Amino acid sequence: MKYTNISIENFRDISHLSLTDFKTINVFVGKNNCGKTSVLEALFVLSGPTNPLPITINKLRGYKGTFDKEIF
Repeated sequence: MKYTNISIENFRDISHLSLTDFKTINVFVGKNNCGKTSVLEALFVLSGPTNPLPITINKLRGYKGTFDKEIF
């Protein structure tokens, strides 16, 4: 799946963000704690509930919430 643009609203510390004109390879650059990982996690969530990556991320972070049980 290739994204061409996204809009993120009220996700983690992002109140509103619009990104447009994605290319085949995109690089997010910025200082620590500015939201780069939050943008990537929003893309993972957008990819759907059967994507194992959000489950893996939450397990690595020790999160025991919605993704605690395997859904496949």
